[in-house]
Amino acid sequence: VRRVSIVAAGRAGGHTLTTVVGDATTTKGGMQSIAMAALAGRAAEEVLGLGPSTGAHEDLSQATDIATAIRVSFGLGGSLLHRAPMEQASRLLQGDPDLRRSVDRDLARLYDQTLALARLYLPLIEDLARLLIETRIVDEDGFRALHQPPDVGVKVGEGDTAAVVQLADVDAVAHFLTELATARAAHI
Repeated sequence: VRRVSIVAAGRAGGHTLTTVVGDATTTKGGMQSIAMAALAGRAAEEVLGLGPSTGAHEDLSQATDIATAIRVSFGLGGSLLHRAPMEQASRLLQGDPDLRRSVDRDLARLYDQTLALARLYLPLIEDLARLLIETRIVDEDGFRALHQPPDVGVKVGEGDTAAVVQLADVDAVAHFLTELATARAAHI
């Protein structure tokens, strides 16, 4: 994420600017990830209890273009037939009901996956929403700061401390670190 903004511009109520990392070519999974990123705003509206809005219309268009291009431009959707370049792929939806149903199923599946991720990261989404209300724009450093877990202070032994966790001895430290690693693995 490079920048998130709730500053209206034209027909958009805000935007999220991301950078695609890696090669100029990508896999079907990579393209689906980009489509899911486009669906993320709509998913965030839903998990925050706001209900869908018209704010996602450009994002839905982008996700539809990508899902269609996977099938008709890049040979990644069950057929090697190249029917149209990516920028024209969605035009085929009007005249091809089978393609339209397939793309709709693909988008529904990707949206379900996006919703699951939005639910998993709801605390981060809520923190980002609060920060956007304050600042209106969050850059990549601000987003990264939200995404990083806070440091955990640990004190070993007795005595006064400002640490969040106080452990009795070295054996307790080993046990604590094992539990911490297990908890982190469950969230990754």
